[in-house]
Amino acid sequence: MISITTYVAPPFEHQPLLYMVSGVVIAALLCWCRSRWQIVYGILEIIVGLLLMMVSLQVTPGAFSSDFSNDFDRVHYAVTVTTYLGAVFVMVRGCDSIRQGWIARRKAKAATAL
Repeated sequence: MISITTYVAPPFEHQPLLYMVSGVVIAALLCWCRSRWQIVYGILEIIVGLLLMMVSLQVTPGAFSSDFSNDFDRVHYAVTVTTYLGAVFVMVRGCDSIRQGWIARRKAKAATAL
């Protein structure tokens, strides 16, 4: 499987400031989208969480030497668990966004019904 970093990282490899600025711009755009379409954004958060879980299973340890492999297994385990927990966190945020969106929608309908 080809990693997405193959496509994302090289243009920014020697330009960390551009990498950070583009991250802030993307975050601001996503924040705006979340404020406008909270339920859809929550569904996307859950999808991203599921993709992160799949990525956490794709990380494979190297096998250059037995000692390197043993040390790498510990790092591999830490990366896998961290990615998995990050995915769970993203999905919890997605569920919360959906819940908040439904509450806001119900309140808006109730206000217009009066």
